Amino acid sequence: MLWINIACFELVIFLTTMIKGFTHLRHGPSSLISSLYHHNVLYFLAIFSISATNATLSVADPYGRLIRLGQMQRVLHSVLCCRLILDLRASARRTQLSTASAVDNTTLLAACFDRAANTESEIASSYL
Repeated sequence: MLWINIACFELVIFLTTMIKGFTHLRHGPSSLISSLYHHNVLYFLAIFSISATNATLSVADPYGRLIRLGQMQRVLHSVLCCRLILDLRASARRTQLSTASAVDNTTLLAACFDRAANTESEIASSYL
């Protein structure tokens, strides 16, 4: 019964995330959001398939003589969550760097113009 509850919980979380994902995709794609939903689908498929297998094994053998996949499910849950978080961080960093490089180029250009103006005023004041 536990495995059926876990599978249902994962299914509800997946469906609500996909519903929210479709509203985000209407507003325009984002690398961060795309990465989140891509990993969400992979996570759901892995965890739901193991939960469904465990539920089937529980019904087929109520005395627990068959091997359960609980340990594998816990390991996959940890690995997939860590992978999702690391990929989200990498995606956010790429977005931040692309935004920062555009800002840095503008700041660098402004600093060059300010320095050129200061240099010209210094040269002009030296002749006075």
